[in-house]
Order: sequence, then C-alpha cells, then structure tokens
Amino acid sequence: MAEECVVTLAHAFSSMLFEATFDVSSYNRWLIGLDPHAHAHAFRWHRMLLQFLQDREETAHAVPARRWVLKTPWFSHGPVLEAALAEYPDALVIQTHRAPSVVVGSSASIHVRTYGAGSDMVDAARIGASQLSLMETLVESNQATRRRWRAEKPWLSQRIADVQLAELKRDPLAAVAKVYEQLGLELKDEVKSAMQAWLATKQVDHGKHKFELADFGLSAESVAERPVFRRYCEEYRLDC
Repeated sequence: MAEECVVTLAHAFSSMLFEATFDVSSYNRWLIGLDPHAHAHAFRWHRMLLQFLQDREETAHAVPARRWVLKTPWFSHGPVLEAALAEYPDALVIQTHRAPSVVVGSSASIHVRTYGAGSDMVDAARIGASQLSLMETLVESNQATRRRWRAEKPWLSQRIADVQLAELKRDPLAAVAKVYEQLGLELKDEVKSAMQAWLATKQVDHGKHKFELADFGLSAESVAERPVFRRYCEEYRLDC
C-alpha cells in the first residue's frame, strides 16, 4: 500500500499518527500501554479496508489478487506486532535494523517539522528526550516479544526476516534475495528484472535527511549507552 498503515489505524485510534503530528504525550502513554487484545479492533478495521481496496481493484481494473505489502514502524511495537499476526496469521514480516542514534535523530528531526506545522512552540530538546524514550520502549517491547516467540512459538519467529538497512542501501538486490531466502520464498527471474528496472530509474534518490543529534540535546554516545540499545546493537551486529 502506498501509504503507511498509521493512517489506516488512526481511524480506530490505534496509531502513532497523532503523536507524530501533535504533542499528545498522555495519549501516547495510553497507546503504548495497551495489550495486543486492545489493538484487535483496529486490525479488524484494517482488514476490511484492505478487502475493500482489493475488491475495487479486481472489479474496476480486472487485476488478480496480489500480495499486500504494508509498512509502518508502529508494527515493531511488541503488542502491535502480536495483534497484526493474530489478524493476519499468514503474514510475513521484514524488520529492518539501523543504529538507534540514527533512528532517534531522524525521528526527532521529523517531529520538529510536523509539530512546527501546528504550533509556534516547538521545544527540540523535549522532542529529543521524548523520541529517545519512545524508541527505547519500542525496541524493548519488540525484542521481548521476539525472545518469547523464539522460546514458546518458534513458528512465528520463522515468519520474520531481519535485514540491516545499511545492507539494503548498499546492495538492494542482494539484501532482498537474503530476505526471500529467510522467508522460504522463491525469487523469480521476472521479479529480479522488475527490481533492477525500478532501481535503474533512481526512484530512491531523493536526497539525504540531514540532522544533528546535538540539536535535540542528544549525542550518539548518550543514545548508545542505554542498555536496551546496547543489547539490540549486539544482537543485530549494528555499528552503534
């Protein structure tokens, strides 16, 4: 789907979209604290919307049913990931990984811009601290969920492929081939050709997102020293 699922899930108030637009910290604390069952209604709505869009595509354009590809960092939150796989038990998950300091800085930079669109009072340091805390919570919940699945539900762990974002940028085709292999999928020649053609158009060449952690009262060291991030970087062999 062309748009991130935070937009779809916002219709059911189970989304980070509001937090990314306004300083609604109390809503954010409530949302983060929900268990998987509390997100179930949002994914029922999500499924209905996808069914509507697919039916419209098949009816109006005579296009056969295709695999849906969805995207949002919100799926990394443990309870949300559990709710998503409960609604879509045959789903496959691709989780990209990169240094937490880059993630926190990038997210803080985006939030400064989105908050600035709706308010004249934007505290960059407060946003930096908030994003650091949020990312720490998301990483911790994700890793706890995945550790539990490896121990108790190994069939769910087999539905997740891990790839470093740096690898994806450096050699996209090799990274995708690795993902296909991890998920037990066949990478057909026509798919490879389509990916090569897409890359040849340089559709990923939109400029670099530039920011400085210091602008948000942070440093790479202050982020990397968090125990949650240290464990995460060690597990996925990230240069943090």
